[in-house]
Amino acid sequence: MLMQIHQLEQHMPKPFGIPRFPELKLSLPPLLDEPTLIIDSRSNRAFRTTGLLGSGGTAKVYGVRGVNGFGREQALAIKIPVDAEYSRLLIAEKETLERLDHPTIPKAQALIRFRCRECLVMERVGGNSLRGMIGQLTAIEAVRTGRLVLGGMNYMQLRGYTHNDLKPDNILLVGATVKIIDFGIARRKNGPAPEYVEGTPHYMAPERFRLKAPNEKTEIYSFGVLLYEMLSGELPFNATSVSELATMHMQTIPARFDNERITPELVGIVLRMLAKDPEQRPTIEEVIFELDFYMIAHAISTNQQTQ
Repeated sequence: MLMQIHQLEQHMPKPFGIPRFPELKLSLPPLLDEPTLIIDSRSNRAFRTTGLLGSGGTAKVYGVRGVNGFGREQALAIKIPVDAEYSRLLIAEKETLERLDHPTIPKAQALIRFRCRECLVMERVGGNSLRGMIGQLTAIEAVRTGRLVLGGMNYMQLRGYTHNDLKPDNILLVGATVKIIDFGIARRKNGPAPEYVEGTPHYMAPERFRLKAPNEKTEIYSFGVLLYEMLSGELPFNATSVSELATMHMQTIPARFDNERITPELVGIVLRMLAKDPEQRPTIEEVIFELDFYMIAHAISTNQQTQ
């Protein structure tokens, strides 16, 4: 198995292999160093940048101001690939977002052409990354946040999509809700198996390292890793190489994280989501039930304590 994993690493193409694996570094110059006028080379539509909002391995996101079709100025965001070869991710992301309409999912507006790259113009979403809150959330805050993410996941499942890169970096906390971002490798459910490993290894189901097609069970596993991290402040599996992580996902049983704030039932559903066998993982409906039950029980307990 290890030999197979090492072979997978050797054959990972750059768009997914380099940017998404933290131990592999990529030095890239900034695309825009100062306020810049971005002009679509196809339509001549113009945008002026207002600042960098976020940066990842494949793209940078800039806040911009532009004029909509009704002549009104509006605040938007433009996602610009760091290299022209990554444009295909943004083309795929726009196609996916056009088919989804949910409060937890940002809206795509258009593709524009800038500096020989396809760039995605989209709704500007405020808030902060969930990554910055890991280790600081109370149990009820983690469950509430997870339940919001699960609502978006459930909608995507019903629409026939899997996100394939659920992690704190791709979840923004926006007031009382969340936004799930980065749909570049989202896929239709029950589609063909991928030709190479794609995603973030810390959050990937064991079968995805074996190039199995993503589905509801692989998403549940990724959500289990996410909820485990929110509740405990730590990842269930951590290593410095892809091969080590793959082996841990396939073979290692995650440690329990019981404490007085977290019920055994909640710990149990998280560990079930991390089952090695996809058939042993709960359905998304079961997870929704458990999280809702935990929130109701917490509300009743809090109300009794205040009386």
